[in-house]
Amino acid sequence: MKKLRFLGFAIVAIALIVSCPGTSATPKASANTGGKVQPAPQPAPAPGESGNTSPDGNTPLGGTNDLSTEDVKKVVDKINQMFEGLGVEVTDSSPDAPITKETTPNQLKERFKFTKNPALADFLFDKFIKAALEALKTGDILAVPDGAKAFEKLGLDLKLVDSKPGQPIKKDTTSEQLKARFTVEGDATAFDYFVAYVRMYLKGQDSEPTPSL
Repeated sequence: MKKLRFLGFAIVAIALIVSCPGTSATPKASANTGGKVQPAPQPAPAPGESGNTSPDGNTPLGGTNDLSTEDVKKVVDKINQMFEGLGVEVTDSSPDAPITKETTPNQLKERFKFTKNPALADFLFDKFIKAALEALKTGDILAVPDGAKAFEKLGLDLKLVDSKPGQPIKKDTTSEQLKARFTVEGDATAFDYFVAYVRMYLKGQDSEPTPSL
């Protein structure tokens, strides 16, 4: 049960990467997913911009609470901590202003600047593999949490795909075998994760445990 929770935690970490629905692309293989099908990469967004071009970018985030300036700083600090290894740094052009429920993703994009805005599928896939290998150190993983449902619940365009659903993962499973079985598909970016974090705070969920990447 402990191993299941550990792996589930990794899946939730991936599921927290949120992006608004976009246009579909022709699939292609990715080096970090065992050569399995991945959505074709879109042109890299310019620094400080999101890959999100959906009309949903103009839809208010909603929620029950506005974010105080203190909470805004907490969110920015957390994002900077999470993505430091990717060279991502977020700066707030209006540090003395709160974020209200009426704020849209596009308004966040105008206010918060990213030095880089990388896509996260391969990055998160690597994190998932490492979490699975760590859990396997103490024995077989008898059941794999349903990552697809976690993504669907959060309205994500990313998904964790298990080519052998319902089958356990044996303790002697290698990294290469995990990469052959699982894939992470989607084009969410660091900015999309930031939007998800802000939305969580607006909904009053800041006290819930949020996994780091």
